[in-house]
Amino acid sequence: MNHTENLRIESKKKSQFSLFIIALILTGFNLRIALTSLPPLVGDIERWTGLGAIGAGLLTTLPVLAMGIVAPIVPGLTNRFGRENTIIWSLGMLTLGIGGRFWGDSLTVLYFSTTVAGCGIAVTGAVLPGLIREHFASRAGMMTGLYAGAMALGATIAAGAAVPLRDTFDSWEKSLSVWALPAFVAFLFWIPLSRANKKHQGQQSRISLPWRHPVAWLITGYVTIQSLLFFSQMAWLAPLYVANHFSEKEAGFLFSIYSIAGLVATVLIPTLSDRWKDKRPIMIGSVCCALTGLSLLTFIPATLSWFTVIILGFGQTASFSLGLVLLVAFAPQPRIAGQLTAMAFLVAYIVAAIGPIALGALQEITNGYSVPFTLLLIINAVSLIFAFQLKPGLRVDENQ
Repeated sequence: MNHTENLRIESKKKSQFSLFIIALILTGFNLRIALTSLPPLVGDIERWTGLGAIGAGLLTTLPVLAMGIVAPIVPGLTNRFGRENTIIWSLGMLTLGIGGRFWGDSLTVLYFSTTVAGCGIAVTGAVLPGLIREHFASRAGMMTGLYAGAMALGATIAAGAAVPLRDTFDSWEKSLSVWALPAFVAFLFWIPLSRANKKHQGQQSRISLPWRHPVAWLITGYVTIQSLLFFSQMAWLAPLYVANHFSEKEAGFLFSIYSIAGLVATVLIPTLSDRWKDKRPIMIGSVCCALTGLSLLTFIPATLSWFTVIILGFGQTASFSLGLVLLVAFAPQPRIAGQLTAMAFLVAYIVAAIGPIALGALQEITNGYSVPFTLLLIINAVSLIFAFQLKPGLRVDENQ
């Protein structure tokens, strides 16, 4: 092989590497827009369709439930069709699900399209850790931070743009469905990557989730708690401030600060975690940061509100993002990373879907937010037990 051909091969590898990073960022950007673009428009949906509070709550719960229920089938899909092809199909589902909201004045179509979008998110999110483990094992934290940061950015933009887009289009259906465009762009970027990576397609080996592996349960426990806390705070942070005599505008602004702090943490903390084999110090530090913010929010919400949402947003999102890093760091092979992710997401997202509803019921029973958020505080403290036990050198292997 001559020097010119070596340069050509090296150039092709660099080009594919760059394309993969762009595709990863675009994919991350689309993983939460279907969820966060909806809540600001719930009032419009209720007025136009006659949907009640329970039905509106289902619109936000269904995709998260789908993310958990669909996760276990993902290892089989990647084993049969390859990871890149599976992402193409799942992004296609996401594009169709979001685009279907254009006809959302029909409740049947609205529920169906929202569920389809949730399934697309579920499959895509469950495939990514295996892909990162395969291509970027030594930089798993950095790559996880890139797509998780893009995910947080997409979520923030979609939530903030929902009402302005509704006003621009004079239609809440168009405001929801316009987000099919970035999903379609991400879909297109994976097509050349799929053609270049066909070595994992068509495998038929038996797929099982690591239910009997103690390390898998430690990771699943940690990811489940952080998912529950993350989605619960997204649902109830602003209402808590409104209940404590903040205006809706002030509460929304505080939630924006929370989201921005989380965006910084999502990019920074997973990348820093690559520097240490022992992830426990950075995990424990992140959880303690979140516990401090959650304590202030629970017991003195009207005091130091800016400081509270900054450290809570930073600590909670860092803790959640590190859970995604664990799915790669403790898996010796890409296939096992996929199986571990499927198990963790199955448990975590079902709990995360039910949790905010249960907290809402508890808030109504107790007529306040102190009891629900004290419960979240205790649950987050329990996550320290899981974090302490995740020592370096542990692995989720196939022998247990």
